[in-house]
Amino acid sequence: MTTEERNKVPLIEGVTLRLATLSDVPSLLGLMDIATAWLAAQGRAGQWGDGSTPHAGDPARVRQATEMAGVCWVLTTTDSTPDPMPTTPTSTQVTTEEGKEGKELKEKETIIGAVAVADSPWPYIQPAPEPERYVRFLITHRAWKGHGLGSMLMDKVRQLARDDGVELVRVDCYAGDDGKLVRWYESQGFEKQEAFMGKGGTWPGMVLSMRIPKEGI
Repeated sequence: MTTEERNKVPLIEGVTLRLATLSDVPSLLGLMDIATAWLAAQGRAGQWGDGSTPHAGDPARVRQATEMAGVCWVLTTTDSTPDPMPTTPTSTQVTTEEGKEGKELKEKETIIGAVAVADSPWPYIQPAPEPERYVRFLITHRAWKGHGLGSMLMDKVRQLARDDGVELVRVDCYAGDDGKLVRWYESQGFEKQEAFMGKGGTWPGMVLSMRIPKEGI
């Protein structure tokens, strides 16, 4: 099996993991819009805002998403509904492409999750004193809640670290409101490392770390 084939092995029915490209940036920003609206509806607007302004209209956010595309893995599906994102993970949709002799069926791919993994943290976080892999971004679509997409993405993070012989994985996340995001990372094996305040002291954050055992240990 080639590296490309291994990187596109289906994880669950209809869902595949692959490396992102620059053409995926609009989809990543759209996924953030959906997550932001959901967070705001839950009273957690402190994380990404109230959702009133699309992330595509924020030059800083667009630049960030563009930079992440080179180190980002995306979960995709060929599933679709009339909504921008799928809600029925077991169905499959194809679109008909005219213009050739006969009809050609072409699968329509939709991004439903993403994780960006770099070898260093964002500039506002102090680098570790040893090689590390840093989760700079992780998101899943709310319509797929309960299907373990976040855990699938974290499994990929662990695999990348092991493949590179790196034993430390870190992440920082929003720690305000109900602290639910911090607890989710703890459920994935991370431990709290250091609290911090971002955005001029208005954004409570938490750095978490996880050790990756060497193969065979």
